[in-house]
Parts: sequence; C-alpha cells; structure tokens
Amino acid sequence: MVLQSNLFRGDPKLEAAATSDPAHITPGATGPHVGKIQLALIQLDGAAIAQDSIYGPATANAVLAYKRKRNIVNLSYQTQADNIVGRMTMAALDTEMAALERRLDGAVCHCRDFPRAAGGRGTAIRSFAATGSVGAILSGTPRAQALARVPGARIWVERARNFIRLGRAQILSGLPATDFTTTEPRKALTTHFKIQQIADPNRQLNHLTLLDGVYRLIASVLAQSSSIFIDDPSTGDFANAHLGGFFHLSDPILGKIRFGPAYGGKGELFQTGVIIHEGAHFVNRVIDHFASELPAPNGTPVNSSTGVVHVKTYAQLSFQEAAGNAYTYAQFALHAFKGFDKRIVPFGE
Repeated sequence: MVLQSNLFRGDPKLEAAATSDPAHITPGATGPHVGKIQLALIQLDGAAIAQDSIYGPATANAVLAYKRKRNIVNLSYQTQADNIVGRMTMAALDTEMAALERRLDGAVCHCRDFPRAAGGRGTAIRSFAATGSVGAILSGTPRAQALARVPGARIWVERARNFIRLGRAQILSGLPATDFTTTEPRKALTTHFKIQQIADPNRQLNHLTLLDGVYRLIASVLAQSSSIFIDDPSTGDFANAHLGGFFHLSDPILGKIRFGPAYGGKGELFQTGVIIHEGAHFVNRVIDHFASELPAPNGTPVNSSTGVVHVKTYAQLSFQEAAGNAYTYAQFALHAFKGFDKRIVPFGE
C-alpha cells in the first residue's frame, strides 16, 4: 500500500505499518514517524497531545480514542479497539489526512504552486511592512512576546469558530438570511468572508466548513507554538511564515513562524492579529495576500507574496479571494473577539 497523504507518503516506517503486521507502531516507539501520527491526531481529532515524537500514554490514549470513534477493530481476533497503529489504522489516518489536505488546498479557486526560492525552500510570506513605532508593552524577545499572546490568540480563534458555528445554525434554520442581518455573526461573515455572495445554502455550509477547518488548524499551531515560533533578528518584517509550513513541521525552515524585532513593543490586539495572520499562511499554502482591512471601511489592495498586483480593496473582494486572504482571518477573529468590526489603528492597540 502506497500512502497518499503528503504527511505520511514516503515515510518507510509508516508505509511498512500500512502493509505488515510485524511493523505495527506500538506504545514506546519513538521517532519522526510517531510525530507524524501525533500531528494527524491533532489535526483530525483535536487531540490534546504534544508532538514530541514519543508514543507515550497520552498518544496511546489518543490513538485508542481515534479508533473507538471510527470503530476500527480487526474482527478476526479482536472484539474492541486497541491503542496500536496497524494496517487498518494507518489506512484510516492516511485517507482522512489526504482528504483534509485536498479540502484545505481547495478552499479558494485560484490554487497554484508558489515558486521556490534558492535551495528549494518555499516562499516566505511577509505580514506587513514594518513601519510605525510605539512604546514597549511586553518585554523579552519577539518570540517571547508572541508566546505571551498565545492565550489571547486561542480565545480569538475559538470566538471565530463560534461565529462560524452560529452562522451555520442560522443557515440550517431555513429562515431567510434577512432575518439575521443584524446579528453580529452574520455581519462578520458578510463583511469579511462575503458569505452573502453565495446564493445556495448548501454551498454556504460547505464554505463555512472550509473556513472552520483553517481556524481549527490555526488552533493546532497555537497548541504547538513553543516549538513553532522562533526569533528572526535578520528580518525587517513583523513576522513571516511559509505557505503550508504546518505540513512540514520537521523542516527547520519551512516548519517555523518567525518574529522579527519590529514585532516587539506593539499592542496586544496588533500582536495577536499578526499571529492569526501568519497562522493562516502557515496552515494553507493557498492563503496569501489580496487586501488589508485598513484604512476602514474599504481597506487597501495588497500584492501577493509572488508579486501579483491586486487592485481590489478589502471591501471589494469576492468570497473566494477573502478565503485566500490572510488579513481576513485575523480581522474576522478580531471582530468575533470584540463583538463588533474593530480596525486596529495604530499598531499600539
């Protein structure tokens, strides 16, 4: 069996576990292949485990929960699920991860393979031009300041996901969309993700599922931020990340989000927004730049990471473009956090 997901494909130990009973992966195992299984459990089931590449009790319990949820039992010799990753479990994990990767890559209609820089590394995404200056609010390195903002970023993400859940509930109610135009979730979905442009309710629901998937992966990034966030004294950016780097966490370049000196000393809302912005780039290789939300209310066009010139403002984006715009994910999350459409000016907020 050749594994299909980008995460698992080509790993000899995982390929062996998918075809050979003696190669099953069991508690006590260690190594990068275990880390990939942990990452899959985090992404697919939201498992509260560390990606430490050690098949310890927490990972064993997460595997057991995964298998019980899907009734993965070899009836030739079992009556209930166990905590071992064997052929059936590898097949299920691989199928689900491949589907997740396809779904995230297809979140916008203009998918493309971004060019590689020298040395074969991916193109780094710059969040904003490093301008503006305010007094220091947090001390420590840029990475330390970013890590201090992670608890707040988690709240932003959960509030964003809750707005999406409420938006889904409104659609599923069968009532006219006009009944919800004054509710804040609908306002946010309209202002930022342009949900009103999608006429068919079923397509709206599918689109919201895709958006929620991005935020779910950003939550996974935040759960592993201590190993993903690093300092980059050489950059003039506030922060930068590689498109889709989350699927290459073992790579010391692709698998990191870097925070530069310009990030330090900025306000809580701004620093938290940068984390969500970079997280969106990091979990989906087609989330790039189309427009900034500033200045309110229309915003400003922003060229892509590869220099594609954009002319639409934030207010003019289509729903596909909004779903591929990192600024939108941060601004929607801030809207959900504050309960109204808040535009951060200046950087010290």
